[in-house]
Amino acid sequence: MEREDIHRHYSWQFKAGRVVDNSVPDSWLSAISSLCTNVDVLIQGELREGFHWLDIKEKHGMLSVSYAAPSALTDAINALVDMDDTACRQAVPASAPATGILLRQVDSLNWSGQAVAAWLPVDELGKPLSGAIVYIEDMPHSLQTHFMTWLGQQPLSISRPPLGLPRRGQAYFAEDILTAMDSAPH
Repeated sequence: MEREDIHRHYSWQFKAGRVVDNSVPDSWLSAISSLCTNVDVLIQGELREGFHWLDIKEKHGMLSVSYAAPSALTDAINALVDMDDTACRQAVPASAPATGILLRQVDSLNWSGQAVAAWLPVDELGKPLSGAIVYIEDMPHSLQTHFMTWLGQQPLSISRPPLGLPRRGQAYFAEDILTAMDSAPH
């Protein structure tokens, strides 16, 4: 399947005018098509009005996506994207250079006197791949609850930390966590 075929067949997903970036290797297009098919099945009816791809590209040898979607669908969409990232990495020729992401603890956020670790994803040379991230399971329960409530009230745009992190779990940008913390009643 070609890029144009994906854009034409799933045009409702690309209504913002963004398309699959030319940085995406041709060997990944089958996996990208599969992702769009799964999103097509997942999102039906009026919910389609609230979804579109903001970016689908290759970054540091991995799939990098961002999208706008109703917050109730983000976990399901993230799971589909994770599956697609795995398929894309399996489609990379064995001769391609290995890419790895390392996590460096860069800071601790303070929530009601409790430290919450913030991590910076970096490549093998120490170059940052995104802003700092925080894993939800590292948050105290009260911060998890507050953040998830805050997240559910935000505009629909969701930008994900890099895929392929060496640690599994749901991660969010530290900047978003700090914004949510600032909105907490004092």
